Formats: sequence, C-alpha cells, structure tokens
Amino acid sequence: MTRAYSGILVFFLAGFLVAAQAWSSPLSEGQVKRFVAVMEALQTSDTYLHALDEAWDQGMKQKDTPVSVLVSDTVALLVGHDAHDVLERLVEEHGFADVDTWSSVGDRVMLAVMSLEMGDTAPTLEAEIPHISADLANNPNFSAEQKASMRNMLSHSAALLAKVTKVPEADRTAVRLYLGAVKRVLKYERG
Repeated sequence: MTRAYSGILVFFLAGFLVAAQAWSSPLSEGQVKRFVAVMEALQTSDTYLHALDEAWDQGMKQKDTPVSVLVSDTVALLVGHDAHDVLERLVEEHGFADVDTWSSVGDRVMLAVMSLEMGDTAPTLEAEIPHISADLANNPNFSAEQKASMRNMLSHSAALLAKVTKVPEADRTAVRLYLGAVKRVLKYERG
C-alpha cells in the first residue's frame, strides 16, 4: 500500500472512530443547549441565511434525493460556501470542536425530536414501508420514472424511520427537557 493510500485510510478510520465515539456516549443537556444556541445565532446572521439559500438551491439542483431532515445533510450542502465559514465560527464559539461534531449532535437532536413526536408509531410506520412499496410497484397509474422517484423517497423514509426507532432513551431525555426551545429554533411543527 502506498503512503498516500495509507494516509487516506488512517484519516478515514480516525474520522470513523470520532463519529462512533460521539454516538456511543449519551447526548447531554449541555450539548442540546449549545446546539440550540448555535441555531439561534444562525437565524440572526444575514450572511449565513443568504449563503444557506444559495447553497440549498445549488445543492437541490444537483441532488436527486428527497430533502433530508438531518443536520449533517444540510451541512454537506454548505461545504465551499460562505455559510459554512459562518457556521464553523459559531460552532467553535459555542464550544463544539468543529462543524462535524455540531452536526452529529444536531442529527441526534433531530432524531430524538422525531422519536418523541412519533412515540410508538415509528415502528408501525417502518413496518408499513414494504407494503407501500409493493402497492407502488403494482400501481399502473404511475410511470416508471414516478415509481423510481417514489421508491427513492420510500427508501430514505425507511432509513430515517430505522434511525428514529433506535434513538436511545438518554437522547430522548436530554432533548425532552428542551423540546420547546429545539422546536422553536427548528421551526418544527407537527403536521
């Protein structure tokens, strides 16, 4: 193995270990409060909001996948844009090591909010996905392209529901204490 490939492999494994450790320890109240504080600060930054709109529009044009609710997916759209620089400064000011750490916490917060909101219905919904997929495949009213798009959305929904059903109770507890503040900064409303 060449030195370049060894370096890439070491970098990848180090990132994987950091992410695994971040998910292995319980989400703390402090992390939730700091996540909310960053979100509040971002909402008052015209530079960030303008750059976010541009990055989002560009990302959605290039991306043939459903919109994600995970913070890390949105952050990925910001790489190379001014919004990422603003975000990086703010997360560090609020005690996060970097944007990846903050977005990992944000993903856990989002999943815990969904878990709290869905309660016991998430496993039922997850179990329905294969039935919906079969119904879709047998429906003559949709074109092949429409079916492919809907299968893609179902696949993403199934993956998200699988994550929601596995949210640790410790994460739910940490978020439950700040649920109102979290929902306010996320402009999250139950539909």
